[in-house]
Amino acid sequence: MWQYNDLPINGTTEEFDPIYGSAYCFDRRNKTFVGYDNYQSVQMKSEYAWRNDLAGLFMWESLGDRGITKKESLMEVFVKDIRYQLKPTWSIFAEQKMIEYYVSKYPTDGYLTKYLQYLLQHLNSEGQLI
Repeated sequence: MWQYNDLPINGTTEEFDPIYGSAYCFDRRNKTFVGYDNYQSVQMKSEYAWRNDLAGLFMWESLGDRGITKKESLMEVFVKDIRYQLKPTWSIFAEQKMIEYYVSKYPTDGYLTKYLQYLLQHLNSEGQLI
């Protein structure tokens, strides 16, 4: 398993397949293929989620997302591209108390902090975006 910020594998180059919406690299010497999301695939997925009124994206983990440029940060790309849209249906994750808890627990390095701070500034008393 490779962290996102360790890809592409040393000695390889990142390729992107726009039909499948996936980045990959291949180490010919070790015969190792790694398929993964990059900023281009997350942009495609964010656009899909937004156009289909979905609530978000699923990721296995985001630890490897730290320490890379904002342009390549998958979380930065998603938050920017999803256009801060929420589904109008109720969700515990849209509750102001839940958002405040997250922001207080992870004030500077939580991967959703910027997004949630935006929500706190733009929620009305019913929890709807204004």
